[in-house]
Amino acid sequence: MLLTGCYAATHTAPIGQDEVKKEGAYAPSRERQLLASVTPQAPASWQPGKLWSITDDRLRVLLNAVDGTIPEQLAPSTLSFDTVETARNILGSEHTDIIFTLHTPTDVHGMATSPTKVSYRVDTPLDSFMKKPSLPIPFTIETSIVNDADSILRGRRLYVMTSTWLDDNGNYIKRRRFLPVIITKVSAGTPQAPLQVYFHLEEDPAVKGSLMLTLPSRPDADGPRDFASMFSLSNPRDAYKSIYPDIWDLITRGQVTQGMTREECRLSLGIPMETKRQEMYGYTRETWLYEAGTYLVFEDGILRNSRL
Repeated sequence: MLLTGCYAATHTAPIGQDEVKKEGAYAPSRERQLLASVTPQAPASWQPGKLWSITDDRLRVLLNAVDGTIPEQLAPSTLSFDTVETARNILGSEHTDIIFTLHTPTDVHGMATSPTKVSYRVDTPLDSFMKKPSLPIPFTIETSIVNDADSILRGRRLYVMTSTWLDDNGNYIKRRRFLPVIITKVSAGTPQAPLQVYFHLEEDPAVKGSLMLTLPSRPDADGPRDFASMFSLSNPRDAYKSIYPDIWDLITRGQVTQGMTREECRLSLGIPMETKRQEMYGYTRETWLYEAGTYLVFEDGILRNSRL
């Protein structure tokens, strides 16, 4: 049950996650800049042989066979860029056809296959197409993005900022946050989070995990899957030396207890989805709402009640 009071004077409008992020973000700017150069290449700079990883068989309906037959199963296969051509529809409107070579290692029966020429149509004239800053191909990940991120991150010592990792089978596991890790590689993730960053604990290389990251160039990248939310270049403990060791241990485990401050709870559970504030008789009550019904209730910035 939430704590109640008899003399509520005012209720402020709920504060959404964007406002809370501005109020409580603690990731330094150098984390936000580290992968700033990892961006899709402009079509005008594409060279023959440039690669895309296919993540979903649904790409098949968007491709046209130039020669050969498009297999039913595409993922995980690759597209390599060949050239672009001008095309016109029956009404005379100009389009651009991107010609790729489709490389599928095996068919559905496990048999080796030969490369197939395919085209992907863009509903824009060639001149306009070549001026685009980037062109996302649905259900694919641009391999140069993954390679650029790998060259920046591989071998780095970082601190993982979340307690939820992925294991080798892609299942979510609970570990501890703010632990030093060594990045071992970056591979293709999903179109929404195209970078999958693999790492192991510095103190125990047998403990491994991975995290999915969005690109800094995405408009929604400043969120729960951006690099600065997932990793730190320096030890977060150094910025919070005043926190007692027993409280810091709870924070690394993603736990809270009564008496913790707002900042300590934010470090432990992350930024809430929504915050509600009430000016009570003589004190301020603040409720933080998370997913799955989790909430925290503060009085004058001190945690007094919670449901996890």
